[in-house]
Amino acid sequence: MQISSLPLEINRLIVWVLEHPKHADALIPYWRELRKRTPSQPTRTELAHRIASLAARELVECEGLNTGVPDEYTIPRDAMVADQHLQDCVNYLLESVEAAQFDGACDGPNPEYVIILLGDFTLSGLAGDDQQAPTSGALA
Repeated sequence: MQISSLPLEINRLIVWVLEHPKHADALIPYWRELRKRTPSQPTRTELAHRIASLAARELVECEGLNTGVPDEYTIPRDAMVADQHLQDCVNYLLESVEAAQFDGACDGPNPEYVIILLGDFTLSGLAGDDQQAPTSGALA
């Protein structure tokens, strides 16, 4: 953990302890109380992934047609081929295991549309160990 990512009050406390190591024991109760009050905050990388996931999900929801199944959308194959940004978003969701992709209307070698199923496809998500509510439409 980098000191610069901590709240200002904790930064000041760390600097004071580094400057006055003999008096550090007196601050232990204060430190414990401060740590209780400071909620754990996501790192910048985690926040960036959450924002990217949300944006990718919203693009799939906007560009796709809901099939009637919750979080399942169809996107015409022609639209997927023509829109590089949409491809990148779908690939991001697939790589982060937040979506599954299937071919629809398989009348020959080139299906007419792609089915995107949004959800948590990690092992913990499939096992039901994940206690988070669905994040569709808002940051978790």
